[in-house]
Amino acid sequence: MTVIPPSEVDFIHRAAKYLENPSFMVRIADLVGVPLEGLLDLVPPRTSQAVSIALRRGLDLAVLTLPKQSAMRSESFPEMQERVWWTGYRHTAATAFTGGTAGMFGTIALCFELPITTCIMLRSMTAIAREYGEDTHAIDVRLECLSLFGIGGPSVHDDRVDASYLGVRAAMNSLVKHAAKYIAHTPAQEVVTSIKNGTAPALVKLLGKISQQFELRVSEKLMAQAVPLVGAVGGATVNVLFTEHFNAVARYHFGIRHLETRWGKATVGALYQEAAERCRGPEHRTPSRTPDFGYRGDDQFAQQTGKPR
Repeated sequence: MTVIPPSEVDFIHRAAKYLENPSFMVRIADLVGVPLEGLLDLVPPRTSQAVSIALRRGLDLAVLTLPKQSAMRSESFPEMQERVWWTGYRHTAATAFTGGTAGMFGTIALCFELPITTCIMLRSMTAIAREYGEDTHAIDVRLECLSLFGIGGPSVHDDRVDASYLGVRAAMNSLVKHAAKYIAHTPAQEVVTSIKNGTAPALVKLLGKISQQFELRVSEKLMAQAVPLVGAVGGATVNVLFTEHFNAVARYHFGIRHLETRWGKATVGALYQEAAERCRGPEHRTPSRTPDFGYRGDDQFAQQTGKPR
């Protein structure tokens, strides 16, 4: 009988709690001091153009310019989490700068700020994947990082079963595989041209699927920035929350993938599904307002490492 260490089971439970709840929107509501229902009244016009530009730039980055570093290897899952805990801070600081700068100009700066922020976040998620042992040389892993913009957790008004992490991930996997196969058998310059012109069906379908969820997250980000007096400081803080939200998604996603390679996809999936069902129960319908972002608690950190944080 397979016995998974309690710390790894706890990681799966925390992943379900985060990924099955609209955590980002709740923290935005806390930040600006506006009730969740009030924020929904501030939904800006559709942001499709900015999202489309940002994702195309992100795909360019994934195909051509992401650093091709060797995967990190470790036998200890707690050691991996130790490294991952620190991964992404440099990128978060960079997006705080872009958010603060854009905050001085309001939502009109979105088309300029979002592509830059998206590319920085993509680099951060790639670094997290590497810490969990993923090979970022592989185009499918780099596209997997890009796909996390479409696995950002449900929105506050999305209660569909297929909006769950496992449901969205299953739908995304097939699109990632087809896009990776196209890129692997196509010259780089032709890929760039097809991204620009939208002429490769495999890439168009992948970007379309990602944009469905990413546009929701961007709209939620703009809701906060639409609140009067948020300004530059608020814009920087919103971007910090925005970046750390996707960093948390990457920490949990690639952590789960790593555990699947150790214990089997069926075993880990069953544990996740059980935890997710509890999260969707009436008593768990309101997300926790305690920041998580994929980190371990202080008590668990001390227990696993023998030292306080």
